[in-house]
Amino acid sequence: MPDLTHESICTVAAWYIRKNSMREDEWRYTRLLHLHDELKAFVLFEPKECPIVSCYVDRDRWFSSRKFSDGAYAHSAFNGYG
Repeated sequence: MPDLTHESICTVAAWYIRKNSMREDEWRYTRLLHLHDELKAFVLFEPKECPIVSCYVDRDRWFSSRKFSDGAYAHSAFNGYG
């Protein structure tokens, strides 16, 4: 099995989400493969990490998920949801 690259992991994740979602162009708060500008100040990525999904409603309600390029695990940061 070939090594998975950062780009290939993000591509497969985005494909799967899009395959199972509707009307991405109408999503008000959620972004796929993009980190909201408002989150860039406090959601820090390690080298070789990519954003998978981010959601920003306001400073107290946000979410960001990311995947390490080695595919070993995903890490999520939450605020205001629980």
